[in-house]
Amino acid sequence: MVELSTTAPRKPVAGAAEADTNKMHGVLASSADSIGAQRLAGALTRFTATVAGMVGIGFAIVGVLTGDRGSVVRSVGPLVLAAVAMAMITAKRERVIPLMVAAVVVVLVQVRVVGLEGAETPAAVGLVVIGMAGALFVTRRLAAFFLAYGALIVAGQLWWQWPDYADGLARSVGSLVAFLFASWLVLTLRDSLLSGSERYELLFSKAPVSLWEEDFSQLVPWLDALHARGVSDLEAYLRGHPHLLHEAASRIVVRDVNDAAMRLMGARSKDELLGPLAAEGLTETAAESLIPQLLAVWHRSDYAVTEIKGGRTLLGRHLDGLLHWSAPRLAGRLDLEHIIVAVVDLTAVRESQARLEELVVSKEELVASVSHEIRTPLTAIVGFASQLRERDANLGDEERGEILDVIANQGHEIATIVDDLLTASRVEIGRLNMVEELVALRDEVKAVIEPMEAPIPCDGDDDVTALADPARVRQIIRNLVNNARKYGGPQIRVVVRTYSSTAILEVRDSGGPLPAHEREAIFERYYRARQTPGVAGSVGLGLSVSRTLARNMGGELAYDHDGTESIFRLTLRAA
Repeated sequence: MVELSTTAPRKPVAGAAEADTNKMHGVLASSADSIGAQRLAGALTRFTATVAGMVGIGFAIVGVLTGDRGSVVRSVGPLVLAAVAMAMITAKRERVIPLMVAAVVVVLVQVRVVGLEGAETPAAVGLVVIGMAGALFVTRRLAAFFLAYGALIVAGQLWWQWPDYADGLARSVGSLVAFLFASWLVLTLRDSLLSGSERYELLFSKAPVSLWEEDFSQLVPWLDALHARGVSDLEAYLRGHPHLLHEAASRIVVRDVNDAAMRLMGARSKDELLGPLAAEGLTETAAESLIPQLLAVWHRSDYAVTEIKGGRTLLGRHLDGLLHWSAPRLAGRLDLEHIIVAVVDLTAVRESQARLEELVVSKEELVASVSHEIRTPLTAIVGFASQLRERDANLGDEERGEILDVIANQGHEIATIVDDLLTASRVEIGRLNMVEELVALRDEVKAVIEPMEAPIPCDGDDDVTALADPARVRQIIRNLVNNARKYGGPQIRVVVRTYSSTAILEVRDSGGPLPAHEREAIFERYYRARQTPGVAGSVGLGLSVSRTLARNMGGELAYDHDGTESIFRLTLRAA
């Protein structure tokens, strides 16, 4: 199973991988890089310890019971070999070459040094068997191995038969033929067995999807105990007793993980993920993904699929995924010791889905806001235009001029809203075009504020020039002034100045300071802070669009309050 938490091992179908057979066998030969070779070496070491120990103990018992000195002497070699194998197992360093050397030394010394007569034939068989075992782990320089070991067999036979070299050579020929033929059979069998195992290991470790091999066997007695207590609906029982999910998780052991699982969980080595699941780090939502897996064991099913929500990697990253649980069947029985769990990372998909949902909501808010904001000036335009059409002959010049001013001002208001909408849309699709020119900031301020009903003073330096897009600078000034009129204090002024290599334009008003949590929020889309009573609101795009434009021109737009005035400060590169 996959446990997704900040402290736990763990988790997380497979892709195909092709490897040249000789390359795979070369990897196997080193034994350090081949899981299949390591397992085979371990099995051979345990087999040697068991058989040699039993043979040695058997000879010793016979010798003691019968008083046969030869049997006692014969027990020494096997017991020494068993001791070497047990030392390797205890140290968890099962190595074939040291084991072979020990076995060869035992055989050679047993026959010649101890001087047991008639032991040459079984000893020769022993050398052949040792060579066959060694051939299992040799794939590089195979000819050199056969040549060296064949020479060892010949040398051993000559040593045993010395000084009768002729008899030694005759015996060595038979041993050599037996060794070569038996090794050929063993190598053929090895290739057919281990190539499949090695191919599986390669596919498992290099699969692009997170794969976990887990042991669920310890859950069987635990689930049987629940059944014995009368639990029939396991799912309902577990949901009613969620603490049992943590108990169940502690009984699941991770045996192996692939590279993709390590990347997914942020693990630096397999050791961080292997072993019993850390139940104390299992999040509540991730624990629920255990239920379908436990139900699969409960009903003896070999497959289950479940979602993981709210999991955590070892680095604390949020993780959502789709978990596939699969149990192999051996002779019709579930092999719960080798469960394969695949986890497909859906975090990015879920995040994209959440962003899409937020976008849909924001678009709905935009449509509603735009409809409201455009309706107000449109109502004024339509109303006053109707008056001009119906009462034009009865209107004086002053009254007619006031109506036209209202229509013009409201038209500018709609144009500002549309301009911001177009800019925001172009920013979203990456098609906002900018030009860079010398821009006199005071001239741009004048172009914006002169058409307004109430003139706004512009203070500061007379000659302030920036490198920017003049149309975008005017759009920013217009938005900042409109924002001050709608949300700021009654006294508004514009200040332009130069500081070092920076051109600065500030729109100041006499309003109070914004709360700390709003000083950045006001630059988010569709956000509207406090509003001056009796003044039409806005879509909530002006400040967001203005900051985007400022940054695209290499500048910045920020809010501040100096204790007297609210300040929106635009900084650009000075020319």
